[in-house]
Amino acid sequence: MPHVNFNPDSIDWKGFFAEPQVGGSYFRGVPYMRGHGIGAVFRHLYRFLLPLATTAGKAVGREGLSVGARVLGDIAGGEEPKSAHTREGLRNLNQLKMQQTNS
Repeated sequence: MPHVNFNPDSIDWKGFFAEPQVGGSYFRGVPYMRGHGIGAVFRHLYRFLLPLATTAGKAVGREGLSVGARVLGDIAGGEEPKSAHTREGLRNLNQLKMQQTNS
């Protein structure tokens, strides 16, 4: 493709300058946008909370298994299932509270 010299005198500039120059007909974008948006906030929050949730999940899982074993033992011993669940559930909550205050 051959080189073509640009001649600004060949363009009708009256129509271009007659339009308002604030914004014009092109996209300017958001003038005050900085950073990486709201996703960056959630990403940092997720990275902060993930280890805490993992530790808490492991503790709750261990306690849940021990409570399940104790409830099944109580039911096998002849106790009513509802009372065994209630008693062991409250005991489990108290143990989890104690673990949190000791940590």
